[in-house]
Amino acid sequence: VPMLSHLVEQHWNATSGVIGETNSRPWFNLVGPKCLSSSDEGANVSTVRTAPCDLDVAILLGSLYARPGHGLGSDVQAVFSPHDSRTLATAYHLVESMAQAYEVNSIDDHAGLPGVLIGRYPGDEYSGVIMDPADSNDV
Repeated sequence: VPMLSHLVEQHWNATSGVIGETNSRPWFNLVGPKCLSSSDEGANVSTVRTAPCDLDVAILLGSLYARPGHGLGSDVQAVFSPHDSRTLATAYHLVESMAQAYEVNSIDDHAGLPGVLIGRYPGDEYSGVIMDPADSNDV
């Protein structure tokens, strides 16, 4: 169990201030840029990748669902709990990178409604369609 905690801790990137979905491996290519800059207006595959990168809502979902329970593993402490400052920093960057991509967010802001709709990761593609803030009607 300590080894598992050690491996999970390696996903924290103090330089960029986010918990990354994957660790760097020379033989592994990222699926999409997943960087903060991926949601910039007019961003495409040629856009310079501006950190933080490897942003993915899977981190937040994992934090919510990977809690110790009853039985096997019940003595294991959550490594990145939902209220951990690293999880909250990652959530902040996800919101910052995607809030503008969904028109419903600006409509809700103008109406005084709280909350933000986010997607899977910045620059997400669905069926080969690159999410573009100007073309968010595809959501």
